[in-house]
Amino acid sequence: MDLTGTIDQAAEYADSARKSMAEREIPATPANFTVWYAYHSGQVPELARALEVLISNKVEFTLERNQEIYDKYFGFDGEGREIRETSARVQAAVTEVLEQLGEAGRDQSAYGDKLAGFSGKLAEVPNSEHIADLVRGILSETRQIVEKSEALENRLGQSSQQIGELRQHLEEVRREAMTDSLTGIANRKYFDATLRAAAADVMESGGDLCLLLIDIDHFKKFNDTYGHLIGDEVLRVVARKLTEGVKGRDTPARFGGEEFVVILPQTDLRDACTVAEQIRKSLASRKVQNKKTAKSYGTVTVSIGVAKFQLGEPLDALVQRADQALYCAKGQGRNRVVAETVLDSLIEVAE
Repeated sequence: MDLTGTIDQAAEYADSARKSMAEREIPATPANFTVWYAYHSGQVPELARALEVLISNKVEFTLERNQEIYDKYFGFDGEGREIRETSARVQAAVTEVLEQLGEAGRDQSAYGDKLAGFSGKLAEVPNSEHIADLVRGILSETRQIVEKSEALENRLGQSSQQIGELRQHLEEVRREAMTDSLTGIANRKYFDATLRAAAADVMESGGDLCLLLIDIDHFKKFNDTYGHLIGDEVLRVVARKLTEGVKGRDTPARFGGEEFVVILPQTDLRDACTVAEQIRKSLASRKVQNKKTAKSYGTVTVSIGVAKFQLGEPLDALVQRADQALYCAKGQGRNRVVAETVLDSLIEVAE
Protein backbone atom coordinates (compact mmCIF):
# COMPACT_ATOMS: atom_id res chain seq x y z
CA MET A 1 0.00 0.00 0.00
CA ASP A 2 1.48 3.28 -1.12
CA LEU A 3 0.97 6.04 1.43
CA THR A 4 3.69 8.27 0.06
CA GLY A 5 3.39 11.53 -1.78
CA THR A 6 5.38 14.69 -2.07
CA ILE A 7 7.44 15.79 0.93
CA ASP A 8 5.08 18.68 1.62
CA GLN A 9 2.02 16.44 1.40
CA ALA A 10 3.58 13.84 3.66
CA ALA A 11 4.40 16.50 6.25
CA GLU A 12 0.84 17.84 6.05
CA TYR A 13 -0.69 14.38 6.48
CA ALA A 14 1.62 13.62 9.40
CA ASP A 15 0.75 16.90 11.13
CA SER A 16 -2.98 16.30 10.63
CA ALA A 17 -2.63 12.76 11.97
CA ARG A 18 -0.89 14.00 15.14
CA LYS A 19 -3.56 16.66 15.68
CA SER A 20 -6.40 14.15 15.21
CA MET A 21 -4.85 11.77 17.73
CA ALA A 22 -4.21 14.58 20.23
CA GLU A 23 -7.81 15.83 19.96
CA ARG A 24 -9.14 12.36 20.76
CA GLU A 25 -6.46 11.51 23.34
CA ILE A 26 -5.23 8.62 21.22
CA PRO A 27 -1.71 7.41 22.13
CA ALA A 28 0.80 8.32 19.42
CA THR A 29 1.93 4.75 18.76
CA PRO A 30 3.22 3.65 15.33
CA ALA A 31 0.03 1.64 14.75
CA ASN A 32 -2.28 4.55 15.61
CA PHE A 33 -0.18 6.95 13.54
CA THR A 34 -0.47 4.60 10.56
CA VAL A 35 -4.27 4.61 10.88
CA TRP A 36 -4.64 8.38 11.08
CA TYR A 37 -2.01 9.13 8.46
CA ALA A 38 -3.92 6.85 6.07
CA TYR A 39 -7.16 8.59 7.04
CA HIS A 40 -5.88 12.07 6.21
CA SER A 41 -4.07 10.94 3.05
CA GLY A 42 -7.28 9.43 1.72
CA GLN A 43 -5.46 6.36 0.42
CA VAL A 44 -7.78 3.89 2.21
CA PRO A 45 -11.40 4.93 1.46
CA GLU A 46 -12.91 2.10 3.54
CA LEU A 47 -10.91 3.20 6.58
CA ALA A 48 -11.89 6.84 6.05
CA ARG A 49 -15.60 5.97 5.93
CA ALA A 50 -15.37 3.84 9.06
CA LEU A 51 -13.56 6.55 11.03
CA GLU A 52 -16.01 9.23 9.87
CA VAL A 53 -18.91 7.14 11.16
CA LEU A 54 -17.19 6.71 14.52
CA ILE A 55 -16.36 10.42 14.71
CA SER A 56 -19.89 11.53 13.77
CA ASN A 57 -21.32 9.25 16.47
CA LYS A 58 -18.83 10.64 19.01
CA VAL A 59 -17.52 7.17 19.76
CA GLU A 60 -14.59 6.99 22.18
CA PHE A 61 -11.34 5.69 20.71
CA THR A 62 -10.32 3.22 23.40
CA LEU A 63 -7.17 1.12 23.29
CA GLU A 64 -9.22 -1.89 22.22
CA ARG A 65 -11.00 0.00 19.45
CA ASN A 66 -7.75 1.48 18.15
CA GLN A 67 -6.26 -2.01 17.96
CA GLU A 68 -9.34 -3.38 16.18
CA ILE A 69 -9.12 -0.63 13.56
CA TYR A 70 -5.42 -1.25 12.95
CA ASP A 71 -5.87 -5.03 12.75
CA LYS A 72 -8.74 -4.64 10.32
CA TYR A 73 -6.93 -2.45 7.79
CA PHE A 74 -3.24 -3.05 8.39
CA GLY A 75 -2.94 -6.27 10.39
CA PHE A 76 -2.01 -9.86 9.55
CA ASP A 77 -5.18 -10.63 7.62
CA GLY A 78 -4.46 -7.80 5.21
CA GLU A 79 -0.91 -9.06 4.71
CA GLY A 80 -2.14 -12.57 4.04
CA ARG A 81 -4.61 -11.27 1.49
CA GLU A 82 -1.86 -9.25 -0.19
CA ILE A 83 0.38 -12.32 -0.41
CA ARG A 84 -2.36 -14.32 -2.12
CA GLU A 85 -3.15 -11.49 -4.52
CA THR A 86 0.53 -10.97 -5.32
CA SER A 87 0.99 -14.67 -5.95
CA ALA A 88 -1.97 -14.65 -8.31
CA ARG A 89 -0.59 -11.66 -10.19
CA VAL A 90 2.85 -13.26 -10.55
CA GLN A 91 1.32 -16.45 -11.85
CA ALA A 92 -0.78 -14.53 -14.35
CA ALA A 93 2.27 -12.59 -15.50
CA VAL A 94 4.36 -15.73 -15.95
CA THR A 95 1.53 -17.39 -17.87
CA GLU A 96 1.34 -14.41 -20.19
CA VAL A 97 5.11 -14.50 -20.76
CA LEU A 98 4.89 -18.21 -21.52
CA GLU A 99 2.23 -17.57 -24.14
CA GLN A 100 4.33 -14.87 -25.73
CA LEU A 101 7.45 -17.05 -25.70
CA GLY A 102 5.50 -19.93 -27.16
CA GLU A 103 4.31 -17.76 -29.99
CA ALA A 104 7.80 -16.34 -30.49
CA GLY A 105 9.24 -19.85 -30.56
CA ARG A 106 6.75 -20.93 -33.19
CA ASP A 107 7.55 -17.86 -35.27
CA GLN A 108 11.27 -18.53 -34.99
CA SER A 109 10.80 -22.15 -35.99
CA ALA A 110 8.83 -21.10 -39.04
CA TYR A 111 11.52 -18.55 -39.84
CA GLY A 112 14.16 -21.26 -39.66
CA ASP A 113 12.18 -23.48 -42.01
CA LYS A 114 11.87 -20.70 -44.54
CA LEU A 115 15.59 -19.94 -44.40
CA ALA A 116 16.39 -23.62 -44.83
CA GLY A 117 14.33 -23.77 -47.99
CA PHE A 118 15.89 -20.59 -49.26
CA SER A 119 19.38 -21.98 -48.61
CA GLY A 120 18.57 -25.11 -50.62
CA LYS A 121 17.55 -23.06 -53.60
CA LEU A 122 20.63 -20.87 -53.42
CA ALA A 123 22.89 -23.92 -53.24
CA GLU A 124 21.63 -25.05 -56.65
CA VAL A 125 22.59 -21.75 -58.27
CA PRO A 126 26.14 -21.55 -59.85
CA ASN A 127 28.64 -19.36 -58.00
CA SER A 128 26.36 -19.13 -54.98
CA GLU A 129 28.73 -20.83 -52.58
CA HIS A 130 29.46 -17.72 -50.56
CA ILE A 131 25.80 -16.85 -50.34
CA ALA A 132 24.96 -20.39 -49.23
CA ASP A 133 27.65 -20.24 -46.54
CA LEU A 134 26.19 -16.98 -45.30
CA VAL A 135 22.72 -18.40 -45.13
CA ARG A 136 23.96 -21.53 -43.36
CA GLY A 137 25.55 -19.28 -40.76
CA ILE A 138 22.28 -17.47 -40.28
CA LEU A 139 20.51 -20.81 -39.91
CA SER A 140 23.01 -21.88 -37.26
CA GLU A 141 22.43 -18.71 -35.28
CA THR A 142 18.68 -19.08 -35.66
CA ARG A 143 18.77 -22.67 -34.38
CA GLN A 144 20.69 -21.51 -31.31
CA ILE A 145 18.12 -18.80 -30.62
CA VAL A 146 15.29 -21.30 -30.97
CA GLU A 147 17.02 -23.74 -28.62
CA LYS A 148 17.63 -21.02 -26.04
CA SER A 149 14.02 -19.86 -26.26
CA GLU A 150 12.78 -23.41 -25.80
CA ALA A 151 15.02 -23.85 -22.76
CA LEU A 152 13.79 -20.57 -21.31
CA GLU A 153 10.20 -21.57 -21.98
CA ASN A 154 10.74 -24.85 -20.14
CA ARG A 155 12.29 -23.06 -17.16
CA LEU A 156 9.45 -20.56 -17.01
CA GLY A 157 6.98 -23.41 -17.27
CA GLN A 158 8.55 -25.00 -14.22
CA SER A 159 8.48 -21.65 -12.41
CA SER A 160 4.81 -21.20 -13.22
CA GLN A 161 4.06 -24.65 -11.83
CA GLN A 162 6.03 -23.88 -8.68
CA ILE A 163 4.16 -20.61 -8.20
CA GLY A 164 0.86 -22.42 -8.65
CA GLU A 165 1.85 -25.03 -6.08
CA LEU A 166 3.01 -22.30 -3.69
CA ARG A 167 -0.29 -20.48 -4.03
CA GLN A 168 -2.20 -23.70 -3.37
CA HIS A 169 -0.03 -24.37 -0.34
CA LEU A 170 -0.66 -20.86 0.98
CA GLU A 171 -4.40 -21.41 0.65
CA GLU A 172 -4.17 -24.75 2.44
CA VAL A 173 -2.13 -23.22 5.26
CA ARG A 174 -4.61 -20.37 5.54
CA ARG A 175 -7.56 -22.77 5.73
CA GLU A 176 -5.83 -24.92 8.33
CA ALA A 177 -4.92 -21.87 10.39
CA MET A 178 -8.53 -20.72 10.36
CA THR A 179 -10.23 -24.12 10.88
CA ASP A 180 -10.96 -25.95 14.11
CA SER A 181 -9.23 -29.31 13.73
CA LEU A 182 -11.83 -31.26 15.73
CA THR A 183 -15.10 -29.99 14.27
CA GLY A 184 -14.00 -28.77 10.84
CA ILE A 185 -15.70 -25.38 11.15
CA ALA A 186 -14.09 -21.97 11.65
CA ASN A 187 -11.93 -21.51 14.74
CA ARG A 188 -11.66 -18.60 17.19
CA LYS A 189 -9.06 -16.80 15.08
CA TYR A 190 -11.27 -16.85 12.00
CA PHE A 191 -14.26 -15.79 14.10
CA ASP A 192 -12.39 -12.76 15.44
CA ALA A 193 -11.30 -11.67 11.97
CA THR A 194 -14.73 -12.23 10.43
CA LEU A 195 -16.54 -10.39 13.22
CA ARG A 196 -14.21 -7.40 12.79
CA ALA A 197 -14.87 -7.38 9.06
CA ALA A 198 -18.64 -7.70 9.53
CA ALA A 199 -18.70 -4.83 12.05
CA ALA A 200 -16.66 -2.67 9.66
CA ASP A 201 -19.16 -3.40 6.88
CA VAL A 202 -22.02 -2.27 9.12
CA MET A 203 -20.23 0.96 10.00
CA GLU A 204 -19.46 1.66 6.35
CA SER A 205 -22.67 0.51 4.66
CA GLY A 206 -25.31 0.28 7.38
CA GLY A 207 -27.56 -2.67 8.15
CA ASP A 208 -27.74 -5.06 11.09
CA LEU A 209 -25.33 -7.55 12.59
CA CYS A 210 -26.22 -10.14 15.21
CA LEU A 211 -24.28 -12.73 17.15
CA LEU A 212 -25.37 -16.09 18.57
CA LEU A 213 -23.41 -17.52 21.50
CA ILE A 214 -24.19 -21.22 21.96
CA ASP A 215 -23.32 -23.54 24.82
CA ILE A 216 -23.94 -27.30 24.99
CA ASP A 217 -26.04 -28.07 28.06
CA HIS A 218 -24.48 -30.38 30.68
CA PHE A 219 -21.55 -31.13 28.41
CA LYS A 220 -19.13 -31.82 31.27
CA LYS A 221 -21.51 -34.39 32.73
CA PHE A 222 -21.91 -35.94 29.28
CA ASN A 223 -18.12 -36.14 28.92
CA ASP A 224 -17.65 -37.65 32.36
CA THR A 225 -20.37 -40.23 31.76
CA TYR A 226 -19.52 -41.43 28.25
CA GLY A 227 -15.91 -40.37 27.77
CA HIS A 228 -14.09 -37.80 25.70
CA LEU A 229 -14.41 -39.67 22.41
CA ILE A 230 -18.19 -39.48 22.59
CA GLY A 231 -17.88 -35.91 23.80
CA ASP A 232 -15.84 -35.08 20.72
CA GLU A 233 -18.52 -36.61 18.52
CA VAL A 234 -21.12 -34.42 20.22
CA LEU A 235 -19.05 -31.36 19.34
CA ARG A 236 -18.94 -32.51 15.71
CA VAL A 237 -22.70 -33.06 15.68
CA VAL A 238 -23.34 -29.55 16.97
CA ALA A 239 -20.91 -28.10 14.42
CA ARG A 240 -22.69 -29.91 11.57
CA LYS A 241 -26.09 -28.69 12.74
CA LEU A 242 -24.83 -25.13 12.93
CA THR A 243 -23.46 -25.38 9.40
CA GLU A 244 -26.76 -26.80 8.15
CA GLY A 245 -28.74 -24.13 10.00
CA VAL A 246 -27.09 -21.08 8.40
CA LYS A 247 -26.73 -19.78 4.87
CA GLY A 248 -24.97 -17.21 2.71
CA ARG A 249 -22.52 -15.02 4.62
CA ASP A 250 -23.48 -16.46 8.02
CA THR A 251 -20.42 -17.83 9.82
CA PRO A 252 -20.54 -20.61 12.43
CA ALA A 253 -17.38 -21.10 14.50
CA ARG A 254 -16.12 -22.87 17.57
CA PHE A 255 -15.58 -20.28 20.27
CA GLY A 256 -13.80 -22.58 22.70
CA GLY A 257 -14.55 -25.75 24.67
CA GLU A 258 -18.25 -26.55 24.28
CA GLU A 259 -19.13 -23.02 23.17
CA PHE A 260 -19.93 -22.05 19.59
CA VAL A 261 -20.81 -18.78 17.87
CA VAL A 262 -22.65 -17.78 14.73
CA ILE A 263 -22.11 -14.41 13.02
CA LEU A 264 -25.27 -13.22 11.25
CA PRO A 265 -24.61 -10.25 8.92
CA GLN A 266 -27.58 -8.27 7.60
CA THR A 267 -29.84 -9.92 10.18
CA ASP A 268 -31.95 -8.07 12.74
CA LEU A 269 -32.53 -9.30 16.29
CA ARG A 270 -35.91 -10.89 15.58
CA ASP A 271 -34.61 -12.91 12.62
CA ALA A 272 -31.49 -13.85 14.58
CA CYS A 273 -33.70 -15.28 17.33
CA THR A 274 -35.60 -17.25 14.68
CA VAL A 275 -32.36 -18.75 13.39
CA ALA A 276 -31.28 -19.56 16.94
CA GLU A 277 -34.59 -21.26 17.71
CA GLN A 278 -34.36 -23.37 14.56
CA ILE A 279 -30.88 -24.50 15.56
CA ARG A 280 -32.03 -25.29 19.09
CA LYS A 281 -34.99 -27.37 17.87
CA SER A 282 -32.88 -29.19 15.31
CA LEU A 283 -30.46 -30.35 17.99
CA ALA A 284 -33.10 -31.12 20.61
CA SER A 285 -34.93 -33.43 18.21
CA ARG A 286 -31.84 -35.56 17.58
CA LYS A 287 -30.39 -38.32 19.72
CA VAL A 288 -26.71 -39.10 19.66
CA GLN A 289 -26.29 -42.75 18.74
CA ASN A 290 -23.43 -45.14 18.10
CA LYS A 291 -23.91 -46.25 14.49
CA LYS A 292 -22.15 -49.58 15.04
CA THR A 293 -23.78 -50.68 18.29
CA ALA A 294 -26.99 -48.61 18.02
CA LYS A 295 -26.39 -47.50 21.61
CA SER A 296 -28.13 -44.21 22.37
CA TYR A 297 -26.44 -41.50 24.40
CA GLY A 298 -29.50 -39.35 24.76
CA THR A 299 -30.42 -35.94 23.42
CA VAL A 300 -28.06 -33.02 23.07
CA THR A 301 -29.54 -29.62 23.88
CA VAL A 302 -28.06 -26.15 23.72
CA SER A 303 -28.69 -22.77 25.28
CA ILE A 304 -28.30 -19.72 23.05
CA GLY A 305 -27.77 -16.04 23.77
CA VAL A 306 -28.52 -13.49 21.03
CA ALA A 307 -27.14 -9.94 20.81
CA LYS A 308 -27.14 -7.18 18.20
CA PHE A 309 -24.14 -5.03 17.32
CA GLN A 310 -24.47 -1.38 18.33
CA LEU A 311 -22.81 1.05 15.93
CA GLY A 312 -19.29 1.90 17.06
CA GLU A 313 -19.19 -0.28 20.17
CA PRO A 314 -16.16 -2.46 20.99
CA LEU A 315 -16.73 -6.00 19.78
CA ASP A 316 -16.00 -7.29 23.28
CA ALA A 317 -19.18 -5.51 24.41
CA LEU A 318 -21.23 -7.37 21.79
CA VAL A 319 -19.78 -10.72 22.87
CA GLN A 320 -20.36 -9.85 26.53
CA ARG A 321 -24.06 -9.11 25.96
CA ALA A 322 -24.48 -12.37 24.06
CA ASP A 323 -22.76 -14.15 26.95
CA GLN A 324 -25.07 -12.48 29.47
CA ALA A 325 -28.09 -13.58 27.43
CA LEU A 326 -26.65 -17.12 27.30
CA TYR A 327 -26.18 -17.09 31.07
CA CYS A 328 -29.80 -16.01 31.42
CA ALA A 329 -30.93 -18.88 29.16
CA LYS A 330 -29.11 -21.38 31.36
CA GLY A 331 -30.57 -19.79 34.46
CA GLN A 332 -34.07 -20.24 33.08
CA GLY A 333 -33.63 -23.98 32.70
CA ARG A 334 -31.39 -24.42 29.64
CA ASN A 335 -32.45 -25.64 26.18
CA ARG A 336 -33.77 -22.22 25.24
CA VAL A 337 -33.00 -19.01 23.35
CA VAL A 338 -32.71 -15.65 25.13
CA ALA A 339 -32.20 -12.30 23.40
CA GLU A 340 -30.38 -9.36 24.94
CA THR A 341 -33.67 -7.43 25.18
CA VAL A 342 -34.68 -9.76 28.01
CA LEU A 343 -31.71 -8.51 30.02
CA ASP A 344 -33.14 -4.98 30.09
CA SER A 345 -36.43 -6.19 31.55
CA LEU A 346 -34.61 -8.22 34.19
CA ILE A 347 -32.58 -5.16 35.21
CA GLU A 348 -35.77 -3.09 35.50
CA VAL A 349 -37.39 -5.72 37.73
CA ALA A 350 -34.31 -5.85 39.95
CA GLU A 351 -34.35 -2.08 40.36
